[in-house]
Amino acid sequence: MKLERQTILPFNSIFFYNNINWLSVLFLVLLAFSSEAETIGAWKNMPSDIQICENLNDKGQTTWTSPSILGTCGAVKLMSTHQPGETFPVGNTKVIYYAFDDCGFVDMMSFTVRVLPSPEVTILENVEKDGIKLTAKTTNAATYQWSSGATSESIKAYETDAFQVTASTEEGCQSIATIFVNHKKPLLTSLEGANFQASKDFR
Repeated sequence: MKLERQTILPFNSIFFYNNINWLSVLFLVLLAFSSEAETIGAWKNMPSDIQICENLNDKGQTTWTSPSILGTCGAVKLMSTHQPGETFPVGNTKVIYYAFDDCGFVDMMSFTVRVLPSPEVTILENVEKDGIKLTAKTTNAATYQWSSGATSESIKAYETDAFQVTASTEEGCQSIATIFVNHKKPLLTSLEGANFQASKDFR
C-alpha cells in the first residue's frame, strides 16, 4: 500500500469530480513542484494489496471495504479510480482513493489488485488396447489431482464412469474438468483359439 499526499490550491472542486482521469497526472505534477505535504486527516480501513485467482467465468471480480477519512477542515469527499465488485484483468491494477476537504487539501492513497491466471484445462480421450487413456491438457498447471486419486498428467480408464481432474498452478489457482467415459470391451480381433460350431445350414 502506497501513501501519496499533497497540498493543492483551492481550485474549483467541480473540475476534479468531472475529470478524475486527470487526477493522477495532476498529482504527479504537484509532487514534482512541491517540497512539503499537508494531510487532511487519518485514513481508516484502507485495504492492503489484494491477490486473487482469475475465475474463468467472471474473470477477476473482487471486492473490498471502502476506506474512510476523518478530516480536520470540514467535510471530506472521497473519489476512487475503481469500485468494490469490479472485474479486474490478469496482472496488477492500482486502485487510487482521493480525499478532498473544504480547505483545498487533497490526500491520495492506493493499493494494488493482482489477478493471477488460472489454468485452462481440458481432458483428451484416446482409446488404447488395454484401456482408455485420459490426458489433462492445460496451459500453466503445475500439479494434477484426479478423482481416482492419481496425480499424474495422464491416467487409464478401465470402466464406464465419470472422471474429474483438478489442475493447479504454483500459486494455487485451480480449474476443474470432467469427462464421462463409456468404456466398452474391445472386439475380438483374432480367431486364434476360437471354437465355432457350424449350423446345419452351412454343413
